[in-house]
Formats: sequence, structure tokens, C-alpha cells
Amino acid sequence: EYYQTPWLRMGKTLKSNEVINSLTKKIELKKELRIAKKQDDEVQVKHLQKQIDSIESKLSNTPLSKT
Repeated sequence: EYYQTPWLRMGKTLKSNEVINSLTKKIELKKELRIAKKQDDEVQVKHLQKQIDSIESKLSNTPLSKT
């Protein structure tokens, strides 16, 4: 099984538009998460939280490009 580790992605940097797109997606997911929590939809809450965690991990583990 393949595990994605930070040192395997060292050559990849995030461009500013990728960061903006990721943050925009995270905001949309957080809005959906708020609605799912109000509706007590535990399956959807877990799914959305997993996606948000994935975006946060990507942003924190990948360096930004200098340009």
C-alpha cells in the first residue's frame, strides 16, 4: 500500500493560485460542515471534516513557491 509522506513531495511547491483555490474550497467545505452539523448528519460531518483535514495537511506540509 502506498503512503503519501511529506518527503516524497519535497519537489512540489504550491503556487499562489493553488493556495487560493485550496483556501476557497476549505471555506466552502466549512460552510457545508456547519449545515451538516445543524442537520445532525454524522456521515456527512465526518466526510467533510476529512476533506478539510486533507486540505489543511496539504497546505501545511507543502512549501510555497517563491514566485
